[in-house]
Amino acid sequence: PPLIYWAQAAAFLVLGESEAAARLPSLLAALALLGLVAWWAGLRPGRAAPAGAVAALVTTPLFFACARLAITDMTLALCISATLLIWHEAVARAAASAARRRLSMAAALSCGLAVLAKGPVGAVLPALVIAATAAASRKGGLITRRGTVLALAGIILVTGPWLAGLAGRIGLDGIMDLLHREGIERVVWGLD
Repeated sequence: PPLIYWAQAAAFLVLGESEAAARLPSLLAALALLGLVAWWAGLRPGRAAPAGAVAALVTTPLFFACARLAITDMTLALCISATLLIWHEAVARAAASAARRRLSMAAALSCGLAVLAKGPVGAVLPALVIAATAAASRKGGLITRRGTVLALAGIILVTGPWLAGLAGRIGLDGIMDLLHREGIERVVWGLD
């Protein structure tokens, strides 16, 4: 998945090739995630909610560690969190409202970025959370055919150009092999 590598390449262009430049995208993703959490918590009742949510996140050892490493985890955390928090706000809106459609598309685009951050898991994890939420909810309409089509369109809009370029380099068989190896075998059997 290219997202972290694109971000690191951009950091290298601006700052030169260094360890700090390689780690910068993870740090920026962590800061963006803190801002996202503060925004979402600010929509909840209570003045202390944003500060408490940010404090809880920033003091988590794994969050702190991943913010300092040149790995895909923090970009994935940002993109999946954005997908789920924006989706949460979307379903809180009236079913046919323009605000719900805009937020739903933003969630889908975030999900596409999550796929670029870590591969199929970037779409599978949010889909599982959304499906579990819908199954546990007594509120109908959390998952609709239109919403599903919109989500898939957003994901394809973001990932399509990269997948087309990749297909041009390694072919469709290569992509299917990559998806099988990285998306199924790695999850089921682990890495050697």
